[in-house]
Amino acid sequence: MSAFQIRRYENEDYDIVRQIFVSGINSHWPNSFFYVLSKPFIQLTFISVSCLLYLISKSFILPFLAIFLMLLLLNKIIIVYYNIRIKSSLNSDMLDIKKTYMEAKDSCFWVAEYNGKVVGTVAAVPSNELIDAIELKRMYVKKEHQCQGIGRALCKTVLEFASDNDYQTVMLSTFAFRNDARKFYEACGFTMRRIYVYPSFMGRIFNLKKIDYRLDVLPSKEVAGALFKSELFKMHHIHFFKFMLIFSLD
Repeated sequence: MSAFQIRRYENEDYDIVRQIFVSGINSHWPNSFFYVLSKPFIQLTFISVSCLLYLISKSFILPFLAIFLMLLLLNKIIIVYYNIRIKSSLNSDMLDIKKTYMEAKDSCFWVAEYNGKVVGTVAAVPSNELIDAIELKRMYVKKEHQCQGIGRALCKTVLEFASDNDYQTVMLSTFAFRNDARKFYEACGFTMRRIYVYPSFMGRIFNLKKIDYRLDVLPSKEVAGALFKSELFKMHHIHFFKFMLIFSLD
């Protein structure tokens, strides 16, 4: 029997949900740091400054010190960027979760409980881009509870919600450098819709790319109809084989 369950958000989940959101955002830092560091113009800057300082000082000490300071500066820039993102979200949709997700039309917020403790979250809202689409948002699972099927259960919950509300598509966005997230969503059946530079100052400076994914789902009425037709098809073939068996025995 599974030790976790998915349920709708309640007011007493407020603090832990916001904590999981913050830790989830901060967990992106290592990938984003190395992604930015891999950019050719960043590497060229490091090499150029190091060579220039070596030619001036005729020593490796100053270039190494410069590289160390530039790495610290780059790290600080990324930390500040993430802090701005976190603060912005905590003061927008995550400020009043009940109003944003539980009271709004065709929106919802769920939590995953493991042995009575909230360890994961996910939300769904109508898409601003497509009329018949739901957007999957705020998908986070605590690091120590990842790879336990919780993420898939949360994803399935959103798909079922979309189907029950007669939406045809579930959409989501993630950064291109989040390889683990991309593999997870693709394993869940999502396909890439488009890739683009994140529309922000940091996005343009460091060429941070985001990927939109989509997964088409059958509305609940169509699912029921498909299941009904499937059952009729099975019954038809069963009766046909029974008839053929009786005929052959005669």
